[in-house]
Amino acid sequence: MVLFFFLVCPLLSAQNFSDFIRENAISWNSQSLAEATENYKCIMVGEMHGTNEPATFVTELVKGASQKGKKILVGLEISEDDLYGFIKKPSTHNLKKSRFFSKGYGDGRNSEAWFQLIETSKKLPNVALCFFDYTTTGDADTTNRDSMMFVHLMHHYQRDTTQVIYTLSGNIHNKMKPFRGSKTLGCYLVEYFAESSVMSISHLYDTGTMYNRTSEGLKIREMQGRGGVFASAAPFENYFLTHLPEGFPADYTACIFTKTVTASRPVAEKKVRTNH
Repeated sequence: MVLFFFLVCPLLSAQNFSDFIRENAISWNSQSLAEATENYKCIMVGEMHGTNEPATFVTELVKGASQKGKKILVGLEISEDDLYGFIKKPSTHNLKKSRFFSKGYGDGRNSEAWFQLIETSKKLPNVALCFFDYTTTGDADTTNRDSMMFVHLMHHYQRDTTQVIYTLSGNIHNKMKPFRGSKTLGCYLVEYFAESSVMSISHLYDTGTMYNRTSEGLKIREMQGRGGVFASAAPFENYFLTHLPEGFPADYTACIFTKTVTASRPVAEKKVRTNH
């Protein structure tokens, strides 16, 4: 992702971008994040599944907004059918025993990071949870998965339109431009709220590990040296950029950077194969 940014922005020098990061980077804490995002109606965070940092970031965003007394809707890329028991009775036991966290989708989403985000969110005041991934049961049209995600998310939002929406999904769904000719969840949200009210955040990183699927199967894999200027320009190991320089791809409007990305293992698994 970092390399892609520089390939499409040949006129942006590393020095100029380094200065931009240094001047605009925000450290991760609930208060500063709440202040930086307070004018948005919908904030979407995209991730590579099986990582800790994006879920941790969303947790800090939600905690900060809750402390300010905002009404919050936290949406995750999970089917309601796979959390049926938890939705009916939201206990830690029912969450852990749900079909989603006991089996998952084979892509790393059923992680400890997502589990902890749900656990934290359900304990905060003025926070509602929404699970917006589509299911074939009861849906007339599933040809466009993201359109159904949008319908499900809006069904919950329209119960109280004073809420601020925070979503966590794979980093394709929160793109604000169509992907391979199809509208994303982000596209639909921009059309609904207007682009100025929506923030779409991508996760960039340098080194570390993640638990996700490759051609070799679902397992932990290592990431090496992808950070470039992001890794050295700011005084923080983890930081948030609320906007990107002119000339960057318009798929996202903001990014979080973590010096280290760490794998988040599935809740139901005790042992996970690793690359050596």
